[in-house]
Amino acid sequence: MEKVKNDFGISDNIVEITQWHKIEAERFAQKLQNAHQVEGLLSLDCAPTDNRLNLFHYNNGLEDTRIVKSLAGNFLGHHLAWMDEKIALNNETAFKTDFVIGEGLKLWRRVSPNNYEEEIDWSQAFCVKQENGASRIWHPEWRKFRHDGNLSTMTAIKVFIFNDTSYLQKFFIPPSRNKQSVIYRLIFTCQKNQSPEMIGGLWISREGFKVYPDKKATVGLISPLATTAEIF
Repeated sequence: MEKVKNDFGISDNIVEITQWHKIEAERFAQKLQNAHQVEGLLSLDCAPTDNRLNLFHYNNGLEDTRIVKSLAGNFLGHHLAWMDEKIALNNETAFKTDFVIGEGLKLWRRVSPNNYEEEIDWSQAFCVKQENGASRIWHPEWRKFRHDGNLSTMTAIKVFIFNDTSYLQKFFIPPSRNKQSVIYRLIFTCQKNQSPEMIGGLWISREGFKVYPDKKATVGLISPLATTAEIF
């Protein structure tokens, strides 16, 4: 079994997502597959609420699938060997996030030093990101969240936009559990002339508004087998 570097905490709580969330994720995965010609593994980052999945990013799902395989082996009693084939396929057909395609799918829109004043509504929470992975979050009540170092000031946002090509999108505050923010990372396998198939995913919890797997995070499985009517 391939070793997976886990710098994060691991939970044995296996989550079932709602049927509505699954349907919403499947619809977007299909749109992305059609626009991007994705083949291989695709991960979708989402901030789930009762009514919406609130998808905010997508990426190559190779590393996330390796984590799922590792956790499934620990908690489900087997290694899900069929994932080896999915991983091997993705090694051959890996893709990178295309911000232009994401803009076409209305995940975000481009902003520049020339148009940010017209594009940005400072009364609303938003995120500005760049293709190198850097991002900044604005919240109009940022002073209320002084404990969260993930939030940026207005000046910091402007400096960030002047630094490189940037993309603006609405910011969805992740749901909270035990005083930590939680996101879903749903994973699909995509093959030519076939609809994307969800193979489960990860839930990730961490302090602050930026949630990702690191040594301060806790990660657990999202079941590919069952859905529920209740939100996590």
